[in-house]
Amino acid sequence: MASLAIVVLGQSLNSDGSPPESLVRRCEEAADRFDNLLLGGTTAPILVPCGGDPAGTGTTEAEVMTRLLTEQYDVPAGAVVSEQASQNTCQNAYNVLKLLQTRGGGGGGSQSSSWAIQLVTSQFHMPRALYIFEAVLQGTGVSVTPAPAANGLSPEATANRLSDEKKFLTKHLLQDFLPRHIPGHPVQPLPQPRLDTAVSQVELLLQQATERGMMGSRDASQAPSSNSAGATSAGGAGEGGASGRVDASRKAQHAAVDAQMAALLSKYQSK
Repeated sequence: MASLAIVVLGQSLNSDGSPPESLVRRCEEAADRFDNLLLGGTTAPILVPCGGDPAGTGTTEAEVMTRLLTEQYDVPAGAVVSEQASQNTCQNAYNVLKLLQTRGGGGGGSQSSSWAIQLVTSQFHMPRALYIFEAVLQGTGVSVTPAPAANGLSPEATANRLSDEKKFLTKHLLQDFLPRHIPGHPVQPLPQPRLDTAVSQVELLLQQATERGMMGSRDASQAPSSNSAGATSAGGAGEGGASGRVDASRKAQHAAVDAQMAALLSKYQSK
């Protein structure tokens, strides 16, 4: 039986070394998955926060995530194995593979093939990250499944990030990134249809983010003035409930888009 590693990818820290909201959401998702696995009877999963200090803040992304996981989300320190050297997603995958190889796996042997990875990163980052992990891990026997976290960004900021993701996938991934970003170990690309699937996933997410941004702008323009008597009286009593409904609605939208992304990937895998 394969041992399980929850791998949570880093995000550039703020200039003061604090985590951006997107990184907090990734840690929250990873901790929730860890707790659910334990409740479900999974034996000793490990949680691997990944990331060096590419932004030059003086602390690594993995250090910040480890503090969040152990101090804010109560993950046992003994279950956290951090990877603090990587500077990009290719190196994340390669360094995690080496880390798992040194630990052995649930099958009683010392090979990395006895590991299964649940990959946690922001929804906007998942198509690229999953493609890269699959490419780096191909032929090793290590399986990887996506575990997308909420973005922690406004619809407008999400759309901007997704535009950058699409540009990266279509213009830079094969030409610049895979061949060069693990020194001495050029990564072989996956079949073109797999890349096409990642691009389609980004396009789906971009469409959803654009539509949410348009809906938000329309709702804001139709909102009543905050200085009206009705708005003032309703605010104290109903604000919490409305906020809860909005949060539940966003979670439902997130889950629906995750399902659509999974369907695109399943369609590729079934060919």
